Amino acid sequence: MKAAFLEQLNSIFKRTFGHEAHKEVAIVLENMSRNKEVLFEIIRENLQKEDLFTQKKLGPAMVLDIMTTRNYVLSGHIFFPVPSRQTNLAHNWIHHHDHSLLTTVNAFGEKGYRSFTFNKDFKYDRINNIVTNLHIKKDFQHPIHNVDFVDAFEPHVVFLPGTVTITYALWSFDYKPKYDKLRSSKLFQAFKKPLKKIALLFYTPEELTVEEESNERQFVPEGDHFVNVGNILYTLSDNENLMQNLFYVLQEVGFKDATALEQLRLRAQRLNRTDVLTWIEKLLNNEPISDNFDPNHLLTKGLSFPLEDVVKAATAC
Repeated sequence: MKAAFLEQLNSIFKRTFGHEAHKEVAIVLENMSRNKEVLFEIIRENLQKEDLFTQKKLGPAMVLDIMTTRNYVLSGHIFFPVPSRQTNLAHNWIHHHDHSLLTTVNAFGEKGYRSFTFNKDFKYDRINNIVTNLHIKKDFQHPIHNVDFVDAFEPHVVFLPGTVTITYALWSFDYKPKYDKLRSSKLFQAFKKPLKKIALLFYTPEELTVEEESNERQFVPEGDHFVNVGNILYTLSDNENLMQNLFYVLQEVGFKDATALEQLRLRAQRLNRTDVLTWIEKLLNNEPISDNFDPNHLLTKGLSFPLEDVVKAATAC
């Protein structure tokens, strides 16, 4: 099922690239989002990953691997609500992705999340670390099956959803791909080691001599302007937190693949992961599983600023 959609994406990127490719992938991603079996297939594959019981949760979102090629990266992004279910708090910094283009579709979550995109010709005073002329260009909701595009160097911000939301995000470059542009993507920064291994499948070690990524692309509001916070990353949550949130998502989307869960149960037994065994039993018995938003992600420098502060700064500067 998923393979047919990936074949379409591969065909597009064989013929074209950049903005033209992203125009064509939009309908493919929308159709993917309308087929729930595709989501279940992606979940099954991620449940089989060798590092499932050791990986940590990076930031307030979770990432599902879907496909990585030398032309694009496609992944699933799971956005969690905060315990208060507030929807006016930023999920991450106002940021852009240098030369990376992004097309995203909401695959689960009726209302999705709210998002702002900003003008690209903002002004940055490096001496005083002040960002001005940064105005909201688009204010929109990203509901189920909606497709949105974020251009290269286009600042944007996502606000936390009221309910769990899953998107499919396709990243590529604004011209013929080179490894230095892959390295500067937000996705690469979050997963440098595994993506470098993948990149070595497509590029020689000599091609991996690359420039440092931009240090001027993550902003937060501060009164009547914005400030640059540099390339800081989220704190890591432990695997126990990741697994609880994963099973919360499985329950929310209605995933009950008996074979996949039995395989997972056997792995958990071998590793003496009693927490995972508990979540499996709860899932199979329809017992409520709660999400567990790591409070450290609310305390990460500059995160979780309110939407109202963004509007105030964007209006004033």
